[in-house]
Amino acid sequence: MQISDLPDSKRFKRLLLAVSGGLDSMCLAHYFVHNQLALGIEWLGIAHVHHGLRGSTADRDADFVARFAFQSRRPFYIRYLNGAALKQKASIEENARLARYAALKEIAALPEVRADYILTAHHANDQAETVLMRILRGSSWKGLCGIQTVREDGVFRPLLPCTKADLKEYAEENHIEYVEDETNADESFARNAIRHRLLPILNAEISSLTNIAKLSTSLCQKIRHQSETAIRPFVLPPNLWPFPKESSPYETVIAIHQQALVNLSLKSPDGGAEIFRFWLQEKGFAFPRSIQFLSSFSSRDAELIFEKSKSILWFCQNKKKEEPATPAGFRKRKNGDFCIPAGRPPKKLGKWMEEEGIPAFVRDFIPLYAEENRIFQIGKIHLGDNR
Repeated sequence: MQISDLPDSKRFKRLLLAVSGGLDSMCLAHYFVHNQLALGIEWLGIAHVHHGLRGSTADRDADFVARFAFQSRRPFYIRYLNGAALKQKASIEENARLARYAALKEIAALPEVRADYILTAHHANDQAETVLMRILRGSSWKGLCGIQTVREDGVFRPLLPCTKADLKEYAEENHIEYVEDETNADESFARNAIRHRLLPILNAEISSLTNIAKLSTSLCQKIRHQSETAIRPFVLPPNLWPFPKESSPYETVIAIHQQALVNLSLKSPDGGAEIFRFWLQEKGFAFPRSIQFLSSFSSRDAELIFEKSKSILWFCQNKKKEEPATPAGFRKRKNGDFCIPAGRPPKKLGKWMEEEGIPAFVRDFIPLYAEENRIFQIGKIHLGDNR
């Protein structure tokens, strides 16, 4: 059975195997248990996530994996999820996936575990399904990268070079027992429908679909490097922001001079915008394709905050649970506030903030020192005392 090249051997010492009890994960568990010494692995643990969605068969699967861990003399960890909560939102599949990874990461971080990597049993057929699903949904080229062999958060997929047929052959040769998840036959789930209806027709094209993922991944790596080189010099550090960083009501804020986008767009307007969008996605901002970056744009939607202030593009997310504190003797903005900049006539505070490039999302949170409606200090900016 062919597996992916192992990550850095110096860090490939403590592994947590994600085992559901099905054919794929039992092949994964068997391979690493029986090759632990040869691979130089110092510690190997078995983890199982019970989603709380299937009743007695899910209990059966958990017991099956627990017995395997006991017979293999490997430590066993299990996490139980709230099945009812997973059904409350739109996609049970996506909810279960996110909750599963969160549970695995929780186990991996335990003091007695301290796993270098979490191993999952994704294989070539899974890769083909993923790429095909994204093609049908009109995914961007980045989405065609499919399942990554090694994720930045320490998830490793060693079986990606193997097809389902390879795993079945390996299981037969090694007399590996496994259990069947009956929900895998439920075609109301999009992935199952593709698995049972389309992939059998395209069986000969699995290698082509996985090759698309490889080529897209290679392209992404090149664009990642080029976009960072092109955009990073135009990112404003917090010490150059026109307001104190601690005044922001959002945990994550990125400020970028629009010249970064202008430079990219000089070569190709559409391509430049796509590279800029890709860079934002790499930083955790899922920016919609419908937005035209070079136009004047803004959004105060709860999920997506962005705006242009003078020549700076601001992107915010993750609203703070508590509003930024206001120091003693200071207050927040209110109607009627004005200031008198040195050597200039009085001006409404909002207009002054706009002219100074202070973005709208933070204006109501900057601490002000005032006497009645006259503002003498905005954050750390002193406007002079003409009293």
